[in-house]
Amino acid sequence: MGKNSKIQWTDHTFNPWMGCTKVSAGCTHCYAETLMDKRYGKVQWGPLGTRVRTSAAMWKQPLKWNKDTWWKCETCGYRGGVSTYKDVEIGSSPSEFNAHCPKCGSPEVYETRQRVFCASLADVGDHHPSILNEWIEDLVRLIGQTPNLDWMLLTKRPANLLARFGMFWGLEKWPENVWVGVSAENQKYANERIPVLQKIPVAIRFVSCEPLLEYIDLSEAIEPDEEAWHEVNAMERDEPEEFIEECEAELDWVNYSSDLVENPEHREWERQRCVIAGFRTLKHGVIDLVITGGESGPEARLTDPNWLRALRDECTQAGIRFFFKQWGENVPLDHLPWVTDKTMFRHKPVEINGTMMVRIGKALAGRVLDGREWSEMPG
Repeated sequence: MGKNSKIQWTDHTFNPWMGCTKVSAGCTHCYAETLMDKRYGKVQWGPLGTRVRTSAAMWKQPLKWNKDTWWKCETCGYRGGVSTYKDVEIGSSPSEFNAHCPKCGSPEVYETRQRVFCASLADVGDHHPSILNEWIEDLVRLIGQTPNLDWMLLTKRPANLLARFGMFWGLEKWPENVWVGVSAENQKYANERIPVLQKIPVAIRFVSCEPLLEYIDLSEAIEPDEEAWHEVNAMERDEPEEFIEECEAELDWVNYSSDLVENPEHREWERQRCVIAGFRTLKHGVIDLVITGGESGPEARLTDPNWLRALRDECTQAGIRFFFKQWGENVPLDHLPWVTDKTMFRHKPVEINGTMMVRIGKALAGRVLDGREWSEMPG
């Protein structure tokens, strides 16, 4: 953890404290618990454990990063420091230093903002009693002292994060350099966490669907806004007349009143209205970024490539940035054009919903989805 993170969607990681409690299916094979609790014994995981604040030296690192100039290469996507040299022409004085990408040598490098993931070994929305308000206040102060850093606060507990940080930032508008994201590994938790995320007043909202454990329809998870409901109302649809009349009478498209009680078969029409309005709300910019990927580690679960494609396509249609981080341990056989002999693998290929997947390890599996890397980010 620290400067120059290996996590592809951030530049640095910062952990104000360590430790957490598992709350959902995405936590099952928590790498942070395996590393910091089981292997190194630095902190005890779970509700009975005590969260451990990191060192003063760790807390000073973001102040140093804030002073750095950060660059992005348009040719290869590299982010970080650059190589410089003086371009000296015969018979003239030396020109200014020219910046070049140290990875590919391209001069197409531009200054950019640094991103900080907080926190990789904890949950900043954790409500554990050992996490003092003083720690939150110190983190708020640190974020205020580092305006050149974009802070990516990721949580599985968005309601608690809103309450605790809202005590310091209010409920109207949080600092411009704060991004807030929620983890949503399946539809259940997307439906629970994304509507809370919508209420958090930040410049950038993002969703981390990693590890992606089932098909997720973001439109179903979104809490539709009034404008979207009016747009659905204006559509020509083959809905039952009594359902339409009930909706108009209630002036509420998401209704569970007498029509749905008397005609439960109309619930599918109500669900369709929700999904359509949810997608229209997505297009209004309520979510800015979706990060997704498969699971890594010795007990990694399979991710169906079609779940990834569906998420990518929905993001593309709604104008949301899409970042595919990794396949994880398992990759589709058809994404390995160099394979001619299936017996060459240590692990036998397995099928998930008609796609043959093979376990070759995170490094070899890579992050190419249907012929390209997806690394879209806001800004």
